[in-house]
Amino acid sequence: MKMQEVETIDDYQGTGRQMVVFHVRSLQPVGENTSCYYYYINGYATGFQIQYTASISWSELAFSSEGYNIVAYQRGDGKEMAGAYTERGYGNQSDAEIFPFAGNGSSDEDRVLYDVNGDGKVGENNTNYAYCKVSFPQYTTIQNGITKAVKGSSGYYQTQDVVRPDTDYSYKIRFTSSDGGKTNNLILLDILENACCILQQRD
Repeated sequence: MKMQEVETIDDYQGTGRQMVVFHVRSLQPVGENTSCYYYYINGYATGFQIQYTASISWSELAFSSEGYNIVAYQRGDGKEMAGAYTERGYGNQSDAEIFPFAGNGSSDEDRVLYDVNGDGKVGENNTNYAYCKVSFPQYTTIQNGITKAVKGSSGYYQTQDVVRPDTDYSYKIRFTSSDGGKTNNLILLDILENACCILQQRD
């Protein structure tokens, strides 16, 4: 398989999501594609696999409808495929939480993946759909406990301290998970002060 082109479309259909389009071509000679057994269909089939990673900021979690990543697949020549669906925007799963509507729509024409290739023709069985659920673990200070302490002139960490302008001070951030909880790939973000509050003594 050869990756011919990768294109992205930001804010696809006004959903806040980014559409990633992969154009791939098989390097096998015509009529010589190999097949392998797939347990979930209990049979042999030809195909390929694309792997990639993506990230999303905490402020954009609302754009991810229930954490579902949805996919549509078509032939490069637009021809029909056995077992495929029309470009109605979903396959054998019509749940709108998985294959959502754009805006306030409620009909198939409003589905985010409706007429996904944009040619205006939606009646041919030329599209396969898939989805997977992506979970986003969210940690809160109530559930886990995040504390921040500062050490200045006192010599030990506490919620507040004082320090002279010409001396050093340090912070300590502690994250504590709940009983029996497991934590990995944790990122702590901290905002430092712009300037110290300096008290001036007048004679």
